[in-house]
Amino acid sequence: MLKKHPYEERLLAVKLCLGGRPLKSVARQLGINKDYISEWLLRYEREGESGLQKRSPKKANYAEKCKIVCKYAEKGVPLRQICVEHNVSKGTVERWTRIYRQGGYKALRDIKPQGKGRKNMGRPKKQEPQTEL
Repeated sequence: MLKKHPYEERLLAVKLCLGGRPLKSVARQLGINKDYISEWLLRYEREGESGLQKRSPKKANYAEKCKIVCKYAEKGVPLRQICVEHNVSKGTVERWTRIYRQGGYKALRDIKPQGKGRKNMGRPKKQEPQTEL
């Protein structure tokens, strides 16, 4: 299960790393995956403390999707860097790249937004026994 890290914990991890502590040591001490801390460091370098604030993902249009996929799939820009620059999740970039590789850039235009799943995922209701008269 994905653990949410509060702003204060993110800031502490970044400050420790910037203070000269090795990233692996900070990750071990705080019990946080080093990849998260590395991403927070990138965001902190780009945006300062506001880069560590919680943010909602933005909806990318067709041109932005193409630009992001081009950077990742063709130019070899690291995935983590792209995610920080464009405020999109790793999974989203990987999904767009998979769609691009299967159907080209045109396929990115036809992506349907992913929903929250089926609405009636609950247990099926008991049906009354039907008797013939």
